[in-house]
Amino acid sequence: MNCEKADLLIMKYMDGEINISEAKLLNSHLLGCKECKEGFKIYDLLLLDMEELDGVEAPYDFEKAVMVKITSLPKVEKNQLYSRRDKLKLIFGGGFVSFLSVGMVLVNNREALIENLAKHPVFTEYTKELAYLCSAVEEHTQNLILFTGRVIQNTEVILGAGAGIISWGIVGLCILQIILVKQRQR
Repeated sequence: MNCEKADLLIMKYMDGEINISEAKLLNSHLLGCKECKEGFKIYDLLLLDMEELDGVEAPYDFEKAVMVKITSLPKVEKNQLYSRRDKLKLIFGGGFVSFLSVGMVLVNNREALIENLAKHPVFTEYTKELAYLCSAVEEHTQNLILFTGRVIQNTEVILGAGAGIISWGIVGLCILQIILVKQRQR
């Protein structure tokens, strides 16, 4: 049994609603779980302390007053839990994840799919074109990766050189501001 279920059984014990089989399960868990055993001891001590309190009772109509307040609260229907915007986010997010998942499966298994389609008489001509397109897309993707790598390298060089220029520009502006402040003080 996990600690979460043990915690529920501890609450049932505290309420006096635990049956014998549940008590045996709880007891065996408490023998092996130090954390739950400590929690049980704390709950048990609290229960004993509460039993020692004499004369503390809720007013006669307390339960009725609480129930009236509960029933007077506005009811929230299931469809009001999420706004339209949240629902749209969930729909589009789910659609995107589904589309991405199907795309990844197709990309990962493209060769097997093309081979199976090539065996079918209807798709024989199309698979030749598809194979050509796949190789063209792969070639363009490699070119794009190389190009992006070069752009990143050039950007790093430009930013590295620009950082020095910006630093000197900031130092110059600070010096200019100090000179202007000193002139105002005169």
